[in-house]
Amino acid sequence: MFNHLRALYHSHPIRDDIAGTVKSIAEITPQHLYRCYNTFYNLNNMALVIAGNADKDEILAICDEMLKKSAPVEVTRVFPEEPDSVKERYIEEKLSVAAPLFQFGFKEKVRASYRTEKDIAAMEVLLDVFSSDSSRLFRELLDEGLVNEASFSHEYFEGEGYAAVFWNGESKDPKRVASLILKEAERFKTEGIPHDAFERSKKALYGSNVSALNSPSNIANAMMALNFKDREFFKYIDAFIELKIEDLQEKLESIFIEDMSALSVITPIEED
Repeated sequence: MFNHLRALYHSHPIRDDIAGTVKSIAEITPQHLYRCYNTFYNLNNMALVIAGNADKDEILAICDEMLKKSAPVEVTRVFPEEPDSVKERYIEEKLSVAAPLFQFGFKEKVRASYRTEKDIAAMEVLLDVFSSDSSRLFRELLDEGLVNEASFSHEYFEGEGYAAVFWNGESKDPKRVASLILKEAERFKTEGIPHDAFERSKKALYGSNVSALNSPSNIANAMMALNFKDREFFKYIDAFIELKIEDLQEKLESIFIEDMSALSVITPIEED
C-alpha cells in the first residue's frame, strides 16, 4: 500500500508512512512533543459525540468540570502542491511473502479539501457495482484463478487533498488483474452502468447504513468520523436515496482513467 501511494503521489504527505523513519524518529525532542500536544490536544480542536439515552446538560456539566480549558489555537495546515499526474505507473519490491501481493488503483484529481456526502455514496455504490462478489469482474478474476475471495477487496481512500480508488489482494499475475480492471472500466464507459445492478447496490448499501442505526456506538463512531471532514451522518445516508445512475457514470469517466493508474506489486524472494 505504501509503495502504491508513493507511486501515485509526487509530494502529498499521504505518500509517507505515518510512523516516520528511523531518522525522523531519532530527531524528535521533548519540545516537539509539547508543541504537538499543546497545538492539537486542546478543546478548540476537539469534538464530542453522544448517542443514546443521555441528558445533554448533565454531560456538559461533567465536561466543564473535567476538561482543561485552553487558549484558542488556530491550526494552519500547509500542503505542498500536488500535480494531477501519477509519479510512477508501476512499482515492485521483493519481500518474504508466500504469493505475489498487489494493489492497483486510480488517482483522483482533487479540487476540494474533502469530498461531499454525495461523492462518498456515489463511489461506494459504483465500487459495489463494479467489483463486488456478484460483479462480472469478480467472477472473471475468479474463473481465471487470478484472485481469491479471502483477499480481494476494494476501497475508496480519501482525505484532505487526496483521493484514490484501490483494489488489492493476492494474485499469481497482478498485471493481468490490472488489465482486466482497466478493460472493465472501458466496458462500463462504452455500454453504461447496468441499471439493475445500480438499483440493487444502492438499496443494499442504503439498507446496510440504516440497519447500523440500531447501534448507538455505530452512530457515534460514524458521526465523529464524518464531523472532522465537514460531513453530516444523516445527510450521507440520505445521499444514497438521491443518487442517480448519471452520478456514478460521471465518477467513472473522471476517475477511472488508465494514465492516472498505478500498480504496486510485492513478489516473493526467490530462494537459491
